[in-house]
This record gives sequence, structure tokens and C-alpha cells, in this order.
Amino acid sequence: MKKFINCVFNNSFGVIFIAIIIFYLFNISNYLFKNPGFLVLIPAIIILMLWYFLYCKLSKIQQKSDKKLSLIIFFGSFIIYLIWGLFAKTQPISDYEVIFNGAKDVINGTFAKQSFDPTNYFYYYNHQIGHTLFVAIEMFFTGGSLAALKILEIIFLSATNLLLYKSVKKIFSDKSALIITIVYSTLIFNVLGSSVINNQHITAFFYMLGLYFFVKNDKILGKILCGMLVSIATIIRPSSIIILLGFVFYLIWLIIKKSSRRQNLIHLTMIILSFFITTEAINTIVVKTHLAPSSITEPKVPYFKYILGFQWHGLHNIPTIDKIKNTTYLGLEKENFNYEEYNEKSKKYIIDSYLHNTASVLRYIRNRLNYFTAEPDCQVDWAKRGYKDTLSGQVLVKYGYAEYLLLIIFSLISVILYLKNKIKNKKDIDIYNLFIIIFIGYFLVHTVIECQTRYRYDQYIMLTIISLPIVKIIFEYLDNKVKKITNKNIEI
Repeated sequence: MKKFINCVFNNSFGVIFIAIIIFYLFNISNYLFKNPGFLVLIPAIIILMLWYFLYCKLSKIQQKSDKKLSLIIFFGSFIIYLIWGLFAKTQPISDYEVIFNGAKDVINGTFAKQSFDPTNYFYYYNHQIGHTLFVAIEMFFTGGSLAALKILEIIFLSATNLLLYKSVKKIFSDKSALIITIVYSTLIFNVLGSSVINNQHITAFFYMLGLYFFVKNDKILGKILCGMLVSIATIIRPSSIIILLGFVFYLIWLIIKKSSRRQNLIHLTMIILSFFITTEAINTIVVKTHLAPSSITEPKVPYFKYILGFQWHGLHNIPTIDKIKNTTYLGLEKENFNYEEYNEKSKKYIIDSYLHNTASVLRYIRNRLNYFTAEPDCQVDWAKRGYKDTLSGQVLVKYGYAEYLLLIIFSLISVILYLKNKIKNKKDIDIYNLFIIIFIGYFLVHTVIECQTRYRYDQYIMLTIISLPIVKIIFEYLDNKVKKITNKNIEI
């Protein structure tokens, strides 16, 4: 019985992951069935061959010089993002425009007029202040021009790809790191969204840097830096708290599993302490410098995302008028900007809706998750309005969707192989669960809050790493086939 319980505990995250991915596949299948013209089989094969072609070319460079390969990863990524940015000519829109203009006000010293005004965007959406301040720092060093700001964001994006390579190399093997980097850096949906001034790009850089320090060695300093970097990511984008929870659950799982208990307990403590100390320090600086009236990590309207999770137009069901007069603003206006009253009504509305209107709420959530898991990524809509309706746009979206489908299928097969103990790693196979846990976390959070297809951004990184085993098997199979063909004498 004890052996059975241990088996269930050790494999629990993998089993949950498989159940979630089957849900994804079911929704994707329905989407493809309803859109018979959206054929992705041939694009999927072409994408797979492209990945393998790049692997063959870059693996030769890797064998000669890892430093040269690292430069190719960084500058290759930079060039791809730059070309798309020059073509897309993306201008800040919606919330991104508000943040961009808010960052200018930070530079000019007039931001407090907004952040202290209860009727202002930056007061009720105080969680956006973290990203706004980071953009202001970027502007300070780049002169404030949009072009320079985009160049800096491209540098962060390219550095994220390089960090992925360096981190996975520490966890698995050189070849595995190369495969994962090729797959992730060529994800079309992410390339199409790279021209947007987006906090997802920045937070990915910070938590990937945190991951690098986490896996670099067993020294306490690395875990402290990990917690600090994830804290910065969370201040810029609050949903990055899932990364912290991923590390926490992973280390607790290791402790319960009796794997280096004392060491993992110390690592867990250091990550949590450094996270909260960094968060508190940043909040103190922001308040003391009068950039915000109170903590920017304690939301003024904590329930609005949960209401949007089952009703698109907020508490009073009033549709958004524009980027400033959104559904939250209009709901607060109806309550004369009495935040205590608004939050109390929001909490009561959520409870009543789940208790007394359960069927309708669950139906909405089901439809929303269908959209979240199965529809093409909407990043391109924010980058270049109307582009996805052009011929080239339709082709790129289709190929991007093919990549997404490959990640879903490959991750499912890979985790099945992992559960059957078919995957080995000379370093530490347990860490494979870290990425599974983080993926599960992002899915579970989006079952109860508002979501868009572009919110899959962080899941792509996890899916790419999780998909590694089956992609590596396919590449090794193709390697053997190529060797047989090239070594065979052909008589003519």
C-alpha cells in the first residue's frame, strides 16, 4: 500500500498534466473540425523539418564552439525580431498606450497626479504601475523614443532565448538545450507579438534568469537571486507569482519525497524570503518616492479579474467604452469610486453567481477555456491590426498554430514516456516536474480569471521544455535515417 501511495504521489503532477493536455487536444480537435479549411498537417511536417534542418546545421557549430553558437542564438533571434518589428511598425494601443504615456509622465515627474487620483487608471489598476515604472526606466536609458524602446525589448527577448539555452544545458544535455532553443525561438506566435511593448516579454526574461540561477548550482546565493528575480517579474506582471508557486511546490514535493530534505528546505526558505523582501523593498521605494499612494502589489480592485472570468463586462455588466473608460472604471463610477463598496459588492457577486447561477457560470467558463486553449494566438492582432486577414498573415497564423499543436501532442507523449520511466537524465530527472507544475499552475489560474489566447505565452516555454523527449527521439531517428542514406552506395 505504501509503495502504491508513493507511486501516486511521485507521478501526480504528470497525471494531472496529461488530463489537462487531453482537454486541450479535445478543444483543438473541435476547432479544427469546425474550421475544415484550417489545415495544419502539412505545415506541421514542414515546421518539424525546419526544426531538424536548423538542428543539423547548428549542432555542427555547437561541437566546434559553444560560444559561437550562443552568439548565433542571440543575434539570430535579434535579427528575426528586428525584421518583424520593422515590417509591423507596431504602435502602442489599448492598455499598452496608457502604460507608454504613463511612463513618460514618470520621466516628467507628473505621474503622481494620476496614481493618487481614485478615478484614474493607475489608481484602480495599480498592478500596472510596476510595468509602467520599468518602461520608464527603459525610456530613461534609451532617450524615450519608441524605436529605441523596441530595440531594448528585442534585446530582452533575444537574451531570454539565450538564457533558455544556458539553463536547459545545465539541466539536461547540450543537444537537448539546442533542440529546445530552436523550437522556442522559432515559435511564430511569439515572433508576431515581439513588436508589442509587452510585460510578458520582460517578465519571461527575469524568471528565466531566475531559473538559470536556480539550476546553476546548489549554492544558496543562486536561490536568493532566483527569488529576487521572480519578485521583479511579479511586480511587472502579477501572474508571474505562478513561477514562484512552481518553485515552492516543486521543492515541497522534493522534501516530501525525502530528496535532500535539509538542502531543499534551505533553498525553499531562501527563495521565499528573498522574494518577499525584494517585493517589500520595491513597494517601500515606490511609496516613499510618491510614485504610488500604497503598495503596488496589493490590488485596489482584487476581484475584477475573477468577475471577468465568468462575465465579460464586469460587476455591473457595463461594456467598455475605451482604454480609460473600461468596464472596471464604469463599475467604480457607478459606486461613486467608493472602493470598499465596490469590492464588497464584487465579492458578494462572485459568491452569489457561483452558488445560485452555477450552470450559467460554468457554461461561460467552459466556452472561455475552449477559446483559450483552441483558438489561434491573438498576439498578431496587437502587433499589426488586420494583418492576420492578409494572405501572408493567414499563412503565418496557420504555421504558428501547427507549432502550437506539435507542442501539445509532443508534450503529451513525452510525459507519458516520463511516467513509464522511459526518460533518463544523467543530472536530475526530477526537475522535469518543475515545468509540469508551472504549466499546470498557469492553466488552473486561467480557469477562474479572465483570459485571452495571448496569455498562453508563458505556457509555450514550459511546453517546449516538456516536449523535449519526443522531439529528441524524432531527431535521433531522422539522424539514423540520414546516416543510412548518406553511407549507402547508389548504383546508377
